Amino acid sequence: MLGLIVYFFGLALCFILIIFAWSMIVFSFFGPPAVPTPSKIIKEVLKEISPQKDDFFIDLGSGTGRVVKTVVREYGVKGLGVEINPLFVWWARLTAKLGGLKNIEFKRENFFKTDFAKADIVFMYLLPKYLSKMAEKIEKEGKTGTIVVSQRFWIDGWEKYLIKEIKRKHNSTYIYQI
Repeated sequence: MLGLIVYFFGLALCFILIIFAWSMIVFSFFGPPAVPTPSKIIKEVLKEISPQKDDFFIDLGSGTGRVVKTVVREYGVKGLGVEINPLFVWWARLTAKLGGLKNIEFKRENFFKTDFAKADIVFMYLLPKYLSKMAEKIEKEGKTGTIVVSQRFWIDGWEKYLIKEIKRKHNSTYIYQI
């Protein structure tokens, strides 16, 4: 009986991995590639911006939710992960629930439809071709004082908002405050 349970568990795991891989391939043709931010960088950036318990944190293109789950778990903020890939959203929701995270939500939507009116911190690892349009939207909808973190790419035209640059050889972080 135990062997049968292990067999079906292994089969289910293989099925999930195949769908996950398929999803990565398919969505790479329809949107930006999924590039996870390394855990070391996540912790470094969060230490730098010091999220507060009453902050609302939005992660655009959240993938499997590593960044937003980390900030919710370690700082107690309210978090929102926005991702277009349905498998990533499903996985993020599942792992957040299994991890006992309560103050977190994952939405499957185009991040250009996200409402920034209540955001205190916005984290994004987006390609430059999306950054300027997203910056305009955040600038228009966001409240004064909102912190915007752009991983790897600086936001053209936002020099006046730049409060910190964490320089690294190939993966700098730019922190802005509007």
